[in-house]
Amino acid sequence: MSAIQSIYATFGASVRSVGTAMTLAAVGFYLHQRGFIDGQGKKTLALISQQVTFPLFLFTKIIYCNQNWSDKPCPDVTKSLQDVWLLLFWPIYVVFCGTIVGHFVGKVTKTPKQHMRSVLAACALGNTTGLPITLLTVVHANFSSTSDLGRIDPTLFLSVYLLLYPALQWGYGGWLLAPDNLQATEKSKDCELPTSTTSITATLNQNVLNNLEAAAYYDKHRHGLVSADEGMYVSEGNLRDLDTDATSETTSLITKTDPENYQSTALSVQPEGKSLDAVPSPVPSMESTLLETMQNISSRCLQPPVIGSITGLLIAIFPHVRGLLVDLNYRSSSAPFQWFFDGLYVVGLSAVPINMMILGCNLSSSAQSWIKRSSLSKSSFANNNFLPMPSMLGIVVGKMLLQPLVGILSVALLQRYCLHVPDDIDGSFYLVLMIVFLCPTANNVMVMIELSGMSDGAKEGIATVIGLQYAAAPILLSVTMSIAIGLASHWS
Repeated sequence: MSAIQSIYATFGASVRSVGTAMTLAAVGFYLHQRGFIDGQGKKTLALISQQVTFPLFLFTKIIYCNQNWSDKPCPDVTKSLQDVWLLLFWPIYVVFCGTIVGHFVGKVTKTPKQHMRSVLAACALGNTTGLPITLLTVVHANFSSTSDLGRIDPTLFLSVYLLLYPALQWGYGGWLLAPDNLQATEKSKDCELPTSTTSITATLNQNVLNNLEAAAYYDKHRHGLVSADEGMYVSEGNLRDLDTDATSETTSLITKTDPENYQSTALSVQPEGKSLDAVPSPVPSMESTLLETMQNISSRCLQPPVIGSITGLLIAIFPHVRGLLVDLNYRSSSAPFQWFFDGLYVVGLSAVPINMMILGCNLSSSAQSWIKRSSLSKSSFANNNFLPMPSMLGIVVGKMLLQPLVGILSVALLQRYCLHVPDDIDGSFYLVLMIVFLCPTANNVMVMIELSGMSDGAKEGIATVIGLQYAAAPILLSVTMSIAIGLASHWS
């Protein structure tokens, strides 16, 4: 194959991958625009995706063995763990590079100080579940079984990356977006605690993960969807739509002639409520606050998709247990519980289309929200403290072009000078290392910003940024994916 043909084939595979993902998202966009899927319907889809389809997708992919009567051994990701150990710590480097890019974007676009943390979070924290899994699945399907990318499913290695990333995402993101709380400083002065201890304790206590009122609000009215990319809604308008149940519960308990009760009840429901601040309380110790933060991080990390990956890896370690679910010897679907595994596998396959339909609904709601905001006057934008447009465009360029460039160059240097990966897995392994740099901002950033108590303008700004990134994805993501796929294929 000539160089021109190779480039054309690689670009074609990339365009098909991105095009398939966008087509699936277009279905959700259409259904939302027609009103067939409203806020509650999208929440139901998100719950199905987070709690059932994605966990089963990761679980069954790790255990899966094609029952095609082949005499070749079944793929075993556990045998490759010693060669792909870098994926466990790769999230640290990805987030570090994203933070550097965010600083650069903020300086170049002269982002206001109050929005700088939002810019850093948007650049540092990327989507690592829905879109990467969709792209890797389609890429794997577009290559023949004789090639590395077609022989080894890259999502197997992505499941290893996902073991640490949620902890880093919520730990670093929670610290980065910790709200400024002057009252905590005033209380600490009254108690005459040492400055260093007070500042550390206050920072830990202000971590978005320790926003107990907002967390309780999410648990009750959003059913714990705070920890999944596929479960968040990128429009503030959608959040208000989802609060219909909460509003009806509130209004049913109060009367129109009792404004005092109305105010107190509303404060108990809204995440921004400050009713507890009026009650003096002692400053917690640093040890207790740190323990509380670590517990909250662990609860965010041990979500069903992560549990599905860990369970799959544990079963894959023991061939006799795995052999109960899939036929490893003759690959003839004769395992004792093959029927059970086949059912789980079919359900898991629906993870990709469901998640991309949710993404399409998010993009539709963001478009509607953008149209409404475009009718506002400039003074309304200023009063609501919206994220400036230069900063939003800077995030799009930084996240979709600069960070992919950093990631691709980093992997190229590692491949040339440092890493020695077995030939049978190197293509898929390097593709996963690069693809986590390519995808847009994680929808979880919207959750963190809301928990941090930032202005509606900041939340709507990030929602717009996410929408702009996906709008640019058919072009920018196709280009960066082409480079990543071409390099991964060349290195295999």
